[in-house]
Amino acid sequence: MSPEFRDLYRYIELNPAAANMVRHPAEYRWSSYDHHALGKPNRLIRDHVLYEQLGQTPTDRQHAYRELFRYSLDMRDIHAIRTSTRYETPLGNERFKVQIETALGRKFKHTTRGRPRQEKRHRTIAMDQER
Repeated sequence: MSPEFRDLYRYIELNPAAANMVRHPAEYRWSSYDHHALGKPNRLIRDHVLYEQLGQTPTDRQHAYRELFRYSLDMRDIHAIRTSTRYETPLGNERFKVQIETALGRKFKHTTRGRPRQEKRHRTIAMDQER
């Protein structure tokens, strides 16, 4: 599993704890942690190929998944995940990003989304009123 996907798994599972909703991912009702880390059956979950690559047996995969949560996420990794999500760009190294851009036939760039900032809107309205 690539470091980016490993960190993304951790980020998603740790979000409820980071938001102070629970102390541990296993306590969050909608988390897949119990299934992936402890092997508790859940008919709603289909294991992802990246999860299956964690080990040859279910026990190996569960152990490897638990190991992902022994350490907290680095703030740089959290920033990269949030930036990727905010700007809807691929999360990964530059080679991966180029592969995605090539496959989709378009470039990804960081753009500001949403309405213009409040002060710009006021200037625009004021300029319109002067006309």
